[in-house]
Amino acid sequence: MQQRAYLALALGLFMAVPALAGPGGVFKNPVVWWILLLLLPILLPLVIITMIKEKRQIKQTQADLARLADVFPQYQWLMLRDRAQDAFTWMWSEWSQGKLEKSKQFVTDWYWENQQLLLAEWEHKGWENVCDLNKIQSIEPYFVAHATEAENAVGSRVVVRIRAEVWDFLREKATSKIIKGEDKIDSLETLWTFLWTGDAWMLNRIESGSLSLEYTKIANIVPEVLNAPQRAYNKAE
Repeated sequence: MQQRAYLALALGLFMAVPALAGPGGVFKNPVVWWILLLLLPILLPLVIITMIKEKRQIKQTQADLARLADVFPQYQWLMLRDRAQDAFTWMWSEWSQGKLEKSKQFVTDWYWENQQLLLAEWEHKGWENVCDLNKIQSIEPYFVAHATEAENAVGSRVVVRIRAEVWDFLREKATSKIIKGEDKIDSLETLWTFLWTGDAWMLNRIESGSLSLEYTKIANIVPEVLNAPQRAYNKAE
């Protein structure tokens, strides 16, 4: 009974939704991570299991992308990674200025309108998001769902996990009082979802890295022929 209670607490902390700040309205909640640090001796087995699951998830997604790329060039990982890196860099640059005009080339219409509303809300409240990208630490493929039935695979999605060092906090313009975050460079982990429009991969969602466990519960979606034995796959070609 006690073990189940610890597990519930750990999952609750890992899955906690962060406060608003940074590109897409996501930033790390330092309180959650301090609690996790204090509970580390108890949660260590769960942490190890989680790390193993995440490594398997990334390895499987890398393999699925490679198989997809043999038939659908848009899944080539080097091109996908470059696209994600460009989108991440532009979004942070634009967000720090409180505008997203130039980054519109990387995002879906829905996401762009959503973020404009968020910026307008903060402007109305007299808030500003002070943020800057120090460096990108890693970009890893985390999930892929190929739109098998759609023409030209429109609507397919790829989720990448991006770890970076950022400076990010929300403050009142009039008083410079910090509302969310901390005035220092810190590590941030986020999940970026890209949708295939038929011409390019476009950013459609940014989620907290704490949600990464959810993706380990879902199998990547790829055409059945790509999951068949290699001989059957070659024959299909």
